[in-house]
Amino acid sequence: MTTRSDPWPSGTPVWASLTVSDIGAATGFYGDLLGWDFLQGTAPDGRVYLTAMRDGHPVAGLGQSARPDTPAHWTTFLATDDMASSVQAAEHAGAHVLVPPAAFDRAGSVALLRDPTGADVGLWQADGHIGAMVTDEPGAMAWNELITPDLDAAFAFYTTVFGYTYADISPPGVRYGSFAVGGRTAGGMGEPSPQDEGNGPPHWLVHFKVQDVDAAVLVAVGHGGEPEEPPFDSRYGRVVVLRGPERERFALLAEATAPSADI
Repeated sequence: MTTRSDPWPSGTPVWASLTVSDIGAATGFYGDLLGWDFLQGTAPDGRVYLTAMRDGHPVAGLGQSARPDTPAHWTTFLATDDMASSVQAAEHAGAHVLVPPAAFDRAGSVALLRDPTGADVGLWQADGHIGAMVTDEPGAMAWNELITPDLDAAFAFYTTVFGYTYADISPPGVRYGSFAVGGRTAGGMGEPSPQDEGNGPPHWLVHFKVQDVDAAVLVAVGHGGEPEEPPFDSRYGRVVVLRGPERERFALLAEATAPSADI
């Protein structure tokens, strides 16, 4: 297992955080599905916040909803080495600040934006906590992608804020591109596929790696999850998109990672 201790380059997806109303159900579900243990903590506003650990290393977070009517959801966080500058650049490029920058204990600072296409995305400036210390291993993030019908606007926005460069890796019938940070592929952006239609507004979708997608689906279903469609084979591995117990959307990926992924 390769671990990381230095801060991630600005623009890299570094953390995935789940917001749910029932923390207990979520820990049972993801603990069994992804082999996570949990450390108790609190968010800046005092709500319960747990750090998901895999083999002793932080890989994701789970937080209590501030309001009971908030739909459960996963949020992808992008690294920044200058929170104020990134938020300012994002606003100038058309983003709306949902949660202004706030200190997260001594771990770092966090902000939440809505990009010009309507997708929510977090920013993380590391202090004592860099984000995920393990990636592309079973139980950890393997890939993060933005799904939006306005792909050109997304490319323009994230290029302006983070200097992304893109490679076209579109499958038949759908536009899709990987994005690179400092020349290293870090994630993807694509238009909704026919299977994505009806799955809500533009959003970032986090993929977690597992050893066996089909076996993992059985575990998920046994704990209240549901696959949106049967697992399928892509040129990068076997994939399934799931709904968790509160209908939060995420994906599992086995064997291979997305092309040239460095996270």
